[in-house]
Amino acid sequence: YILRRPPFGAKVKSAHDMGREFRMLSHLRPVFPAVPKPLLYCEDAEVIGAPFYLMERVEGVILRAGMPKNEYPDTETMEGVARSFVENLAQMHSLDLDKSGLADLGKPEGYAQRQVGGWTKRYGGSRTHDIEDMTFTGDWLLANIPDSGAPALIHNDYKYDNLVLDPEDITRIKAVLD
Repeated sequence: YILRRPPFGAKVKSAHDMGREFRMLSHLRPVFPAVPKPLLYCEDAEVIGAPFYLMERVEGVILRAGMPKNEYPDTETMEGVARSFVENLAQMHSLDLDKSGLADLGKPEGYAQRQVGGWTKRYGGSRTHDIEDMTFTGDWLLANIPDSGAPALIHNDYKYDNLVLDPEDITRIKAVLD
């Protein structure tokens, strides 16, 4: 089993909402089996100091920055991993949200506006140097936000180290994490 809890010292509650993660996995699992099976949710922070959930452990390979060079896949294999990475993401984005029960979980209206506005604000708040191209890009994005399309499932932290790969064929994704 894997116990998931917010990171110690986490200040942004909405970024580590264990109840939301558990509900997401519970609804996703029947329509997208490449996620770990959620088993138990506990919202009582007194139990271990924070809300948490248990999920099944999926054995496999996780590509991480800083891995020993001899553990990295060769170029040809990595091309296969990259292809699976994109195909898997496209499959997640094409899920029928109504069938999965996920349609009511998010706030799709105004998503692009919130994302662009939030990221440009965070960049401005953490900026240490004036980078003209970044200022131009932020201004351009704010002025050119597209209209909202149909809602889709978005994994906001989709990256190689949030994938569990099959050790027998690492171009095959066994599970998507986080």
